[in-house]
Amino acid sequence: MHKAISYKTFYTLVLIIILITSCRKKDNTVQQKILGSWRSTNTITQLYEDGDMKESYMHASDEYNGSMMEFHADGSFKSSGKYATTDADSITVVRLEDQKGQYQIVDNKLITKIENIDKEAEMTLEFKGNDVLTIISGPLALPDLDEFSHNKYFTSIVTYVRNN
Repeated sequence: MHKAISYKTFYTLVLIIILITSCRKKDNTVQQKILGSWRSTNTITQLYEDGDMKESYMHASDEYNGSMMEFHADGSFKSSGKYATTDADSITVVRLEDQKGQYQIVDNKLITKIENIDKEAEMTLEFKGNDVLTIISGPLALPDLDEFSHNKYFTSIVTYVRNN
């Protein structure tokens, strides 16, 4: 039986995608472009098991769901996010724990190292002008309780707009 992914798991995966990468400060143009605060507008996530896509999600960010990324000139970053669950007559917004770490840029690649997590991953950056950033990641291993599963992974495309 196929089990749908929860919003909490989905947004946690999005934060993991964004945060498990790092890069070298080789390209000053990209390094300068990424500095500042970014707000997610759209996320596409695909979940795979044993090489087969099992689920695909597309979510537009709104006042209840989304993530923020802050990139600083010293090579540090901070990520925050929230998601909403709904009951019959109410909406509950859950704020995810902030993630912090270091990042580097090499060409159009972003690699981040999250504090207290050993794993690194590489993501591709695409800019549309100075105010729209798309981060493409994957495949990244899915967390399975306290470890990462080798046969389950995900890819993600998150589009951000400059927040400042």
